[in-house]
Amino acid sequence: DVYTIGFTAYGGEVGNPFMQKPRTLPIPPADSLEAQLHTLGHQHLFVDFDGLSSSHPLRKPMLAWPLGYATMKSAWVDNFDAIFFSDVMFPNTKNAKLPDGVPTRRTEQTR
Repeated sequence: DVYTIGFTAYGGEVGNPFMQKPRTLPIPPADSLEAQLHTLGHQHLFVDFDGLSSSHPLRKPMLAWPLGYATMKSAWVDNFDAIFFSDVMFPNTKNAKLPDGVPTRRTEQTR
């Protein structure tokens, strides 16, 4: 009845309109979930853990930081049904200005 999705990113900045300034994410450890997903070369990925075989490597404990970008080790399939991954995270800002190169609905319509 409930499907949980964790969110994580490889790099970029995190922040919200109430923070003094955004915080830059450090490079995640090479053996982390984020580093492994980064090597696939996609801007965004949705990984449905439910569809993984019982022997899939993502079912084993590994480092990741989907909870506040603090590095933790867990078998993430026991915590979430899926992970949404962004290669580059950008902060939520008061003026809603997006970083250069971020695709939007408007840029998709002009293609």
